[in-house]
Amino acid sequence: MLAQASSVSAADPFISEVMSANDTTLRDSFSNSPDWIEIYNPNDQPFSLADWSLTDDPQDLQKWTFPKVSIDARQFLVIFASGESKTETDGELHTGFRLARDGEYLGLVKPDGTIASEFKPELPALESDQSYGVSMMGDGETLLPVDPTNMVFLFSPTPGSINTAGAVGKAGEPIFSVPAGTFVTSFELELSSSHADEEVRYTLNGSMPTSGSTLYTEPVAIETSVVVRARCFRQGSIPGSSVSQGYLKLGGNLHNFSSNLPVVVVQDFKDGNILPDPYQSGYMMVHEPGGEDRRTRLTDAPTLETRIGIKLRGSSTQDRPKKAFAVEAWDEHDEDKNITPLNMPEDSDWVLYASYEYDRALIRNAFIYEISNQIGRYAVRTRFCEVFVNTDGGSLDYEDYVGVYVFMEKITRGRDRVDIRRIRPENNVEPEITGGYLLKFDRADPGDSGFIALGQNNRIMWVDPKENEVTVEQAKWVKDYLNSMYKSLRSSDPETGYPKYIDADSWIDHHILNELTKNGDAFTTSCYFYKDRGKRVEYGPLWDFDRTMGPDNNSSFGPAAVNPVDWSTKYFSGWWGRLMRNKDFKRRYIERWNFFRQHAMSEKNLFAVIDAMADELDEAAGRNYTKWPLITSTGGFRIEIAQLKDWISKRLAWIDSQYQDAPPPTLSSKGGVVLPGFRLQLSSSGGDVHYTTDGTDPRMPDDSKNPNAETLSISNADMVISRDSVWKYLDDGTRLDDVQWTPLDYDDSQWKSGPAELGYGDDDEATAVNKGGSVSKTHNTIYFRRHFTLKSVNRGDRLLLELLRDDGAVVYLNGTEIIRSNMPSGTVLYSTMATSKNNLKQSRLWHSHVIESPSIKKGENVIAVEVHRFNKWDRDLSFNLELGSLDASGSWITINESTAIIARTNKGKDWSPRVKATFVVSEAAPLKITEIMYNPMEGNALEFIELKNLSSQPLALEGISLEGVNFQFEDGTLMPWQAGVLIPNNDPEAFSRVYPGVTILGLYGGNLSNGGELLRIHDAEKQVTFEVEYGDSGDWPEEADGTGHSLELANPAGNPKDFRNWRASALPGGSPGDVLEISVVALEPGRVQIRFFALPGNSYTLRYTDNVASSQWMRLHQKKFMANPKEVEFIDTVPGNVQRRFYRISVP
Repeated sequence: MLAQASSVSAADPFISEVMSANDTTLRDSFSNSPDWIEIYNPNDQPFSLADWSLTDDPQDLQKWTFPKVSIDARQFLVIFASGESKTETDGELHTGFRLARDGEYLGLVKPDGTIASEFKPELPALESDQSYGVSMMGDGETLLPVDPTNMVFLFSPTPGSINTAGAVGKAGEPIFSVPAGTFVTSFELELSSSHADEEVRYTLNGSMPTSGSTLYTEPVAIETSVVVRARCFRQGSIPGSSVSQGYLKLGGNLHNFSSNLPVVVVQDFKDGNILPDPYQSGYMMVHEPGGEDRRTRLTDAPTLETRIGIKLRGSSTQDRPKKAFAVEAWDEHDEDKNITPLNMPEDSDWVLYASYEYDRALIRNAFIYEISNQIGRYAVRTRFCEVFVNTDGGSLDYEDYVGVYVFMEKITRGRDRVDIRRIRPENNVEPEITGGYLLKFDRADPGDSGFIALGQNNRIMWVDPKENEVTVEQAKWVKDYLNSMYKSLRSSDPETGYPKYIDADSWIDHHILNELTKNGDAFTTSCYFYKDRGKRVEYGPLWDFDRTMGPDNNSSFGPAAVNPVDWSTKYFSGWWGRLMRNKDFKRRYIERWNFFRQHAMSEKNLFAVIDAMADELDEAAGRNYTKWPLITSTGGFRIEIAQLKDWISKRLAWIDSQYQDAPPPTLSSKGGVVLPGFRLQLSSSGGDVHYTTDGTDPRMPDDSKNPNAETLSISNADMVISRDSVWKYLDDGTRLDDVQWTPLDYDDSQWKSGPAELGYGDDDEATAVNKGGSVSKTHNTIYFRRHFTLKSVNRGDRLLLELLRDDGAVVYLNGTEIIRSNMPSGTVLYSTMATSKNNLKQSRLWHSHVIESPSIKKGENVIAVEVHRFNKWDRDLSFNLELGSLDASGSWITINESTAIIARTNKGKDWSPRVKATFVVSEAAPLKITEIMYNPMEGNALEFIELKNLSSQPLALEGISLEGVNFQFEDGTLMPWQAGVLIPNNDPEAFSRVYPGVTILGLYGGNLSNGGELLRIHDAEKQVTFEVEYGDSGDWPEEADGTGHSLELANPAGNPKDFRNWRASALPGGSPGDVLEISVVALEPGRVQIRFFALPGNSYTLRYTDNVASSQWMRLHQKKFMANPKEVEFIDTVPGNVQRRFYRISVP
């Protein structure tokens, strides 16, 4: 953008105008309003800026370099400071950095590195649409000489043209005598300015203060909820920045309110409800848990308060009494501003999601988003909270309580959200036209129509860019790409097939998450996908899962949505029909399902996530269901959680049954850092295990065995019970729920007997058992028993059990359950139904199970089996069983060097999904970082890194080094279970004075970052044997950041990269030199039990104090030298007048 001004004598171009908070003054070609920088050429001839630079960092003078562009004589050039780094000479210029509206350094740099023009130390803070620059006009028509140093706050912004006059100064910001927050009793608010010649004007109606607003002359009486907006004015200066402070009056029934969750308060000061459109102004406060009890109280100061725009959200749920809201954080000019609520990455757009009748467990969305993030697929971040919404403008009362909500991100393009390139209107040829695009299958927004692509019946909608921003060329390119993609889906050719167009793993992961939850909206509604520049199409993020996982009260999708059995109706929807018939894609799909089932989608992990969320919501759920009585407020929530877990358990079992013709082998370890000679056990539920150690697949593309693969044959079992053997059975409808019928000593002499196959309804049974009466009265469960004798039992022997069952079965060995096949978790009764119904093919399958460390014994043993139908209308039931004994030899791999084990089971023509475990073999494997003091209150000299030898053998330290600090061991040994510390080299004497007796292993150079950093242990061969990237924000313990506490590794056997395996130390100062797991339990009034796990080579002393601040610890007990690891117990008798007592275990 170029314009002309009058001549001056200066030779170098200079920065003539800057706007660091552009909202409406100037828009780029994409209709966005980034900040901008104006440069003026004062010469009488054109000036080339080739290789000149702009920078916002005085330490990086070439941060953004100009392309070969010139400014004509006495003209202006405008550059957008958008962070997009666009340097095409035929279009707009965009720097690779943004400007901070609160002020920062800005410089124009010559090619030789000298500064031509700069704002030093920094630009002043600017209001929205306010510019700062060189005054180029005087009074009337008189033109003043242009002085590049004559910087003023311009009265009007003039991008690309001659600047106006301006004011040298800007009024300051008003000072409020009371910070924003809640209040109980009325008070007087004083407003002031830091400059005597400034006046303060204010409003109480939400409007921006102007020179005509009320002049502050006396304290303002604050008697009810109000937002006070104030601004300073000074003669001859630009008005100061407006400042808003909200004061919300609490009704009497909220004075003592508290919660374990964050609490969000919304006040819109209107007389009426919040509407679907448009956004209306309001005020939001976020209160978070604090204090010693970690409770949220509305009488405490908020952690965030801001002006907001708010409206209702959701197309089909706006008629619910419990409303969901879209929230925008607003600045003083009603423009978007970024906030960081509840430790989430900054943005302006947020959602307050309201779980209601479809999700009475309150966690469905948050749960599946968490699982998506765990498998590496971005989903919006969430935080549970309780919400108050006041729309009448009066005091905030408990009547304004609206329940448990999920505060979460909105799906938008951005660095911390959907991280794709922004595409601009001029990007109409490759490669720029290739992305990024954020699209969705969904209902159309007002004014949008979307488009149809091949293979789809549902319209595709534009999200970013918006439909009215997309050029004709871009719309055609996207549609042509998607049409070509559809035509490729049957082929696996990397050059012409689906791998050319789609990121297959993202598609598979998205499909799995939708099928796991049986999402009735999957792939047709609330379904996002995107294509970044130069990349392939990816599915995600997930959105809107409240009507999934057996939803309550869901009439939209019918009974099928509640049933955990069968695929969703969308399994083959649209593009997926072709993909799911592609053998290569389907094989890849099954392998990823199997991988996730061993990790993030294991029942153990899924239930752990659910349980953690349920525990967090337990208290607040009662209040929620008192407000919204969909279920009982006491106990109903836990019933909903149990039902959700039961549904997921059945769903997992059913999907597993679709992919288990050849179950994958089981590895005794998932990999990691191990000592030389580590023994890895491989086992299989029938069939041979083939494995490689060279990174190749044991299965060749033509389904033959890889010639480089080793084979562990474990299928040759000594037969114990052969197929079609004679079994005792009970088929008269007797319920054995309260009978111990599975142990060896149960008397089954009155039971019937006959050869297998046993059952009814298929007419192929060797023994037809009694099925009962009519179909609805058919016996639900038939019981079977068979004794067998073993002449010998060797340590490590296993059992191979082959089971034919229709529909589900539970198998017991000598009274202990060993197999649950197609049956739900929990207590199994006579009336319990199988998880899923077997079709004809499935009813003929033999299911293989290897029983590790079985409870078999020499001599007589017994197998007991109960077989269950799927529902009362089932007309058939079948049972047969084969049992063999496996020798343990040959199923172990000794690992002596770093390697990756890739294994599959082969059973006939079927191959299992592969399993992989990577092992780093190192003598340094037992060495762990077990404690980090990265931000001590007393200064860097008290930093430390604790290292511990977690093995029973001495550990040589020579050659071991640390990354993150500058240190390498030249020699030394850590004895078994011994710990020591590394400390900084700036003042070791100071450390020893505070921590006398602690073993110092060495001094490192540098210091630990207070903001978090990556620490690694390297062994003598430079292999990484341990790593952690700790942080001071997000989910990392905040108590370890500058409050005197350290970070402790809570579970040395867990993943140190996971923040959940770290905790803040119980006491200030940490415990350098040792880490102890301590359990403190009140046995009865006046008696306390202290238990901990003692390690060999140490003596232990128990000390106590009733006042931590005193630093006086009294010795209570001492345990002498420990020869072996053992659990130690102390008992303390506490006087009745002691309210709290602290305990500390030390060595010695």
